[in-house]
Amino acid sequence: MRLIALDDELIMLRLVELLAMQSGAETRTTTDPELFLSLVREWAPDYALVDLQMPNLDGLQVLRELAELRSSAVVVLMSAFEPKVLNVAQSIGKSLGLTMGPVLQKPITASNFARALEQPVPPRALTGIDALSLAIDRGELVLHWQPILDLETNRITGMEALCRWQHPDQGLVFPDAFIPLAETSGMSQRLSAWVLNAAFSQAAQWARVGVKPIVAINVSPEAFEAAEFVDVLEALRAEHGLSADQICLELTESSAARNPTRLRESISRLRLRNYHVALDDFGTGTSTLQQIQALPCTELKIDKSFVLQMAHSEEASAIVRSILALASALDVKVIAEGVENEEVAGILQAGGCQMGQGYFFARPMPADRATDLLCSRVKAQSFCSS
Repeated sequence: MRLIALDDELIMLRLVELLAMQSGAETRTTTDPELFLSLVREWAPDYALVDLQMPNLDGLQVLRELAELRSSAVVVLMSAFEPKVLNVAQSIGKSLGLTMGPVLQKPITASNFARALEQPVPPRALTGIDALSLAIDRGELVLHWQPILDLETNRITGMEALCRWQHPDQGLVFPDAFIPLAETSGMSQRLSAWVLNAAFSQAAQWARVGVKPIVAINVSPEAFEAAEFVDVLEALRAEHGLSADQICLELTESSAARNPTRLRESISRLRLRNYHVALDDFGTGTSTLQQIQALPCTELKIDKSFVLQMAHSEEASAIVRSILALASALDVKVIAEGVENEEVAGILQAGGCQMGQGYFFARPMPADRATDLLCSRVKAQSFCSS
């Protein structure tokens, strides 16, 4: 693991070097922004730690420079500044296309340093339309599954399908590395069609052994907006012998404003047939209350960036509370993503959040392990299919 840090205080850099050495990282540190950017370009670090408040070139300017370099490093902001400013800086970094890790709050300790490096390093972006097309043809794409649990009863209510590419050279590749390729190459609908068919097939297999979780599937906005989408979906559902109320289709909030008229029509047609529809990554987009009210969704999924910060950020907690209040007023269920400990799960439940998803409950897993988990829950009478 390679780590580089930029800070105007030498004592802070010495501390970073010590903690990085203890974690086994190869480290470079500097007080010079120009040298920092040069090292990022030539050395290609896995993590880039950036002090937000510096005298000559502030952290936000550094973020823009990193984006122009198309750095694939996980960027970790270091600061003692107020959470509101830090959250804005995080959002700016994400909007620039950077992979942002958790904020490293000063004073730096061994525990918050370790937490800041928990964000996995994304694989280098894959290129080549033909490679992705061949991956679909050759059966290199696979689905992993992550449980969604009722926070009150701890029962599994659903399983989310998460696409992975079992690349012959790079191993298991996460979607951050190939979804952008699908979006820019016009392959989003083909990829969505593969995911839908694979997820429906798995749901049918589970039904044959007596388990019927709600299967949550991410669908591209291009697929949602296609005039024939609902009809194609219905034919696929009938082919696999599934009922519509076993299926939850997820659409990101950021894509909800692309074609609102067509989107409302598609979601309304889905709801008339009893499909569940979830607005994913909620809180990160620019939707107005009027737009949200106009979409007949059944669930909101709170983006994990807010949930992960709840234990140490009043700002994030306030955002989560406001989303829960909005969902209650609209009579919409809420799923919190990124639940990583019992404390946060308890806070969410007390605040009225119905469901949770995250490492505290289970990491994404291959289909065979997901089947074992579901069947064991049936035997323990802890499984809920409604």
